[in-house]
Amino acid sequence: MNLENVISEGWQKITHLYRGREIFWYRSPQILLLRRSLQKIIPKYAKGIVLDAGAGQSDYKDMFSRCRKYIAIDLGPKENLSCVANVINLPFKEQRFDTVFCSQVLEHLPNPSLALNEFYKALKPGGNLILTVPHLSCYHDLPHDYYRFTIEGISFLLSQAGFKTITAVGNASILSFIGHILSHIVLGLSGGCRIVNRIIFLINSLVSYVIAFIDYFLLGFAKNIPLNIIAICVKTGS
Repeated sequence: MNLENVISEGWQKITHLYRGREIFWYRSPQILLLRRSLQKIIPKYAKGIVLDAGAGQSDYKDMFSRCRKYIAIDLGPKENLSCVANVINLPFKEQRFDTVFCSQVLEHLPNPSLALNEFYKALKPGGNLILTVPHLSCYHDLPHDYYRFTIEGISFLLSQAGFKTITAVGNASILSFIGHILSHIVLGLSGGCRIVNRIIFLINSLVSYVIAFIDYFLLGFAKNIPLNIIAICVKTGS
């Protein structure tokens, strides 16, 4: 097994070990900053019946607690899913949802527009799409890693699908990207003794918090080199 695989497997073990705890989000500054941004955005724009499209392990479910209903889908069977489904062929009737949430999924689709068209059909008129996509990211989930997006690019795709973009902004900067890479390597190699692992994780969490704090005040830099893009859109048609 090569070093890259060792790091990847170690990172997955860490993710599984701390999932469900608040400290789970401190694995890297990139992850923490995206979480903090969504904590502000979701309560403002999420409403009614929510579809989490490509939910993974439904890590963001707690943010939708005020909504009427939360439905989570993903390609394969995972914990906390409502059903197994493909975002390019949703098994729901049209105009079923008030909100569609899709985070870090479109880059894994050969044709992202197919998913955006499905989201548009699934939303009620006046419904909101909350979307996050990467602009700067390492290769991941190979071989299905196809795209990185600009604000202009994702805004164009959204308009082609019929959405009106309320806002599309960069989240975090290259500083947090460097921090994310370092966290990924350090935590990925910290397996073995659980006590040592926890000490390293706590130190990494503190460093991630400091980097995220600094980066928060440098978000103007994210206009040119953002890690992720967060777009809020509304379905204006029928």
